[in-house]
Amino acid sequence: MYTRNEVINGDMILVIMDIEGFELFYENSYQLVILDIMLPGMTGHELLREIRKISDTPILMDKFGFESLKQEWWHYSLKDEIYPNKYFDFLVS
Repeated sequence: MYTRNEVINGDMILVIMDIEGFELFYENSYQLVILDIMLPGMTGHELLREIRKISDTPILMDKFGFESLKQEWWHYSLKDEIYPNKYFDFLVS
């Protein structure tokens, strides 16, 4: 697992793939967060709830691992979040 800071056209983007990414979120200001739903130790939704307590930064959630359409619809119903189908890598270069 890894967490990465990226700067694209002057915008700070945080890619959270592990719980340590939450510490970076507290320490910096980001224009976008890419958050994996499947994190070691907690779910991405638990981390999302913590982030929403302090920030309205846009969050793009990686939904790889959804097991059913019903579960996908539940995730989609959370407001202001985007759940793209993972037919691509989130590699930011």
